[in-house]
Amino acid sequence: MFEHKKINHNNRKHSILDSFNYAIEGIINAIIIERHMKIHVIVTIFVVIISLFLKLDIISLAILGITIGIVWITELINTAIEGFADIIEPKYHPQVKFIKDVASGAVFVSAVLATFIGYLIFIGHLRKSSMQIFKFLKSSYAHTLAVIFVIVSILVIALKSYYKSGSPLEGGKPSGHSALAFSAWAAILFISNNIVIVALGFFIAVLVAQSRIKNGIHNFSEVFFGAALGGSVTYLILLLLKLF
Repeated sequence: MFEHKKINHNNRKHSILDSFNYAIEGIINAIIIERHMKIHVIVTIFVVIISLFLKLDIISLAILGITIGIVWITELINTAIEGFADIIEPKYHPQVKFIKDVASGAVFVSAVLATFIGYLIFIGHLRKSSMQIFKFLKSSYAHTLAVIFVIVSILVIALKSYYKSGSPLEGGKPSGHSALAFSAWAAILFISNNIVIVALGFFIAVLVAQSRIKNGIHNFSEVFFGAALGGSVTYLILLLLKLF
């Protein structure tokens, strides 16, 4: 759960950033509350990582994206329906049970469909080589860094939720901007042998972190935590890929 600013909700003039934050908070709160949403998150991350390194064609990627989206949408709607039904009728009622069962049925159908489509798409590629993904990851820094940035972003949002601090895209502990800035610097430090480029990357990362403090969005500890998180996670992943 995140901290909420004291906003008069009768006033509908919210900024686009507020709307995005509310939407993301809704998704995260559903993940925290619902066990099935946690499973969807794990499966989605796994599928996305596999998809990135199997060189799937654009049609297969589009089908996977739509399928994953359908599963998430049905689960979120199911969660909202269950919550609303519990407010309307806290005690057991046959009609409420029927509504919940139908909503759960929609999730079940979408999950079965997603499993079937995933099997059809992945089975041919996975037969080629179980080590193909790992080798491709090691050989392509562009794809590796893309995955690392996604991982760092997910960790930042997860930690903000854990500490109940700020909103997903602004404020709170740790600083997301600082985490991504020092993640990029750690990648430069690992890849480049040019001390000037490494120093320039560090200087830019520090400027990003300093700007978050100067603008009053974060304090020093939040920025430092973000920098340590982004830098250490990035360097550790790159080091493990090099060793193995």
